[in-house]
Amino acid sequence: MSKFYFPNFFQIHFLLIAVFISFICTYIASCFKQLANGKERFWHLAFMGIIANVVRVIGLFFLIQIHAVTISNIAILYVGVAIVEVLFAFFSAAHLSGHWVLPSFDWMAYKSLVKESLPQLGVIFLESSLARVDWILLGFISTSVFVADYSFAYKAFESSRIPLLIIAPVLLPKVSRILAKSHAYETGVVKELNMLWQLESWLAMFIPLVLNICWVDVVNIMTQNKYGESTKGIYAILSFCLPMAYITNFLWTIVFAKGNIKLTLKISALASVVNIILNIILIKYFNALGAAIAYLSSTSVQFICYYVWVKEPHLQLRLMPYLKTLLITIALYILALWLPVFWLWKVVVVALLYVFLFYLLFYKQYLKKVLSTT
Repeated sequence: MSKFYFPNFFQIHFLLIAVFISFICTYIASCFKQLANGKERFWHLAFMGIIANVVRVIGLFFLIQIHAVTISNIAILYVGVAIVEVLFAFFSAAHLSGHWVLPSFDWMAYKSLVKESLPQLGVIFLESSLARVDWILLGFISTSVFVADYSFAYKAFESSRIPLLIIAPVLLPKVSRILAKSHAYETGVVKELNMLWQLESWLAMFIPLVLNICWVDVVNIMTQNKYGESTKGIYAILSFCLPMAYITNFLWTIVFAKGNIKLTLKISALASVVNIILNIILIKYFNALGAAIAYLSSTSVQFICYYVWVKEPHLQLRLMPYLKTLLITIALYILALWLPVFWLWKVVVVALLYVFLFYLLFYKQYLKKVLSTT
């Protein structure tokens, strides 16, 4: 319809139509993914998430082979992939539920859903600004060089959070089930969550430990000596956010399962204000490092608020596993700095020591607990 009324605009910005269709399909597919997540059928959820990327890669490879890589063809490919994702998710949801999941509309139920979701909409908006306002302010206050440095380091930081993206869907249905039934506190699910809490502490710090050790060498190889030295400090500062991100996600899951979305909105608003103020102050003096410090500070504020305001004693959310692992990680990093060997050997030695300590301090105890209960 917009294309009919504004033909000149869409002749220039024709990709907007493709983006719009892709987003709509993605949102529809996410509804079916939530069904798989709620039923804890994570293999179905994995296939729903993977199928689009597999088809996209095959399609791009085909376009390259026939020498037809154009913007129009790529746009058509992405729209086609989005439609394939919706269809695959639709049939997977039908298989999971045992019947066709067809659209229906209940005005009162929809109105209630929108009203209940408004605080979460605010949270999403604030979280997005928390992750992007530093880039925008860097562009205004600093130079494009520092924006590029910060963007590169931040993308690496985002990639370091991949284990968290895997764990997060597992947590929500388990915590929701515990909070919905008081007798569930006496089941083994609570023990599983407490063990997962300790496992997270090791996963949270392994990737940033390895990357901080080999950052300059690896990044210089990948970027032809463009970003190694200039982004080392930025990533090092951002990597301290990772342990807090894991703890915050765990506590956020409890709040979300309880339905207390207003609390998450309040915390996100506070963290966003702190982030904006500190970015304005620090970027002027420290450029990209200032933006990283501001992000770390706002993440710390968010973490402290969740830890102080969210109380669920049955889940035994203690900080000691994280503090213990943090000390081990810092000690191993200092050891790597002193090792007089090639950077690759530093990574191998530190990784083996980390895995050994993980087995000794966590996995061995976990096996004992499992064997004692069987």
